Amino acid sequence: MSEEIRTLPMAYTQAAYSASILVTGINITSSALSFTSIGTVQNVGASVVPSNATNKTILYSSDNNAVATVDSSGQVTSVANGTCTITSKTQDGNFTKLCFVTVNAVAQEYIFETAITQMNFDASGTTQNVVITSSYQGTFSPFVIQNSPEWMTAMQVDYNDETLMTRKITLSPNTTGLPRTGTLQLRQTASGKLLSITLNQSV
Repeated sequence: MSEEIRTLPMAYTQAAYSASILVTGINITSSALSFTSIGTVQNVGASVVPSNATNKTILYSSDNNAVATVDSSGQVTSVANGTCTITSKTQDGNFTKLCFVTVNAVAQEYIFETAITQMNFDASGTTQNVVITSSYQGTFSPFVIQNSPEWMTAMQVDYNDETLMTRKITLSPNTTGLPRTGTLQLRQTASGKLLSITLNQSV
């Protein structure tokens, strides 16, 4: 019994080949990325050439994930200060482009301060206010009144605008006509930083 060998028509095989558009290169919009803060994201903007190629898959990798990572869509996230290289490579043809990443994040510290270190109250017990600045990375950081003299009522007043990094402390003596001295102590909740203001009441 002879084995029948069948071949596809030439026209069919040529059509199948021409339907597949091969990748001939790769472009990126950013050959260098710079970060000034940790946890921010930028994209390398990679794309295959030609734009109508059949296989548009691009593979991404970082040579130092401790500095910056990259996901499957080319999104680069800063992790720590340093430098690294992001490689973008086409799945079809292995065409590559490099993006050099620099992370130089400015150190962010808790700020907890006031311009006033001492407040003097007269014998009439007039209420006074003191403004406290308390922030971290540009946003308000809560604080509490840790200690206040027994002869003084201290209240924290919140502003309606939460974007402000300041709060006001209202101080009202409970007694009048007596010389008093004491300390108002505030504590920033997140950092544990303490802030002290000396309070004096005259006769």
